[in-house]
Amino acid sequence: MNVRRLLLAGTGVVVLLLGFVSGDLLPTDGLVGLLGNDYLLMAVFAAVGLLVAVSVLASGRSARLEQAEMPDAEKPVSAPSPGEGFDEALSDWRLSIPILGRRRRAALHDRLRRAAVETLRTAEGYDRAEAERRVDEGTWTDDETAAAFLRTESSLRADGGNPPNTAPAARGTRDAARRTAEEIARLASEGRQ
Repeated sequence: MNVRRLLLAGTGVVVLLLGFVSGDLLPTDGLVGLLGNDYLLMAVFAAVGLLVAVSVLASGRSARLEQAEMPDAEKPVSAPSPGEGFDEALSDWRLSIPILGRRRRAALHDRLRRAAVETLRTAEGYDRAEAERRVDEGTWTDDETAAAFLRTESSLRADGGNPPNTAPAARGTRDAARRTAEEIARLASEGRQ
């Protein structure tokens, strides 16, 4: 509480106490004679009390009142769409550079290899060891580019591990990864049917 409110409250208490004990401490007979009636004396004390009460009420008016504010409405959380991370990995310009892109190619290779193994396990019913063996040997699909891309260590090269007899348009890590992802999606959709 601030000092002003304490002073107003103290003044109100003092006036109230004076009203109760005024018969003994104050010369009330002279005041009653001056006012002409003892009710008017009590009305003076009541008026002083009301004045203090009104000033206390005015000091706590709503202009100084801080009300709670409603928080902002919740906004939907944006989530990445399926395949967005894969598309970002393919759009990285460093993917095609032989030395700089080796780590990115390795991450892309591992991601697609895990997806191919899991797809073979769920769609074809192979156990993990058999699925990994088929992916490593390249016998998991008829697509030569996809099979070559996931063969062990072949996709870490900048040419994507493509067989030498493929068309020039299909060469490169991006195209090989894209074809591998399409082949994995095809196998997964065939397995669901």
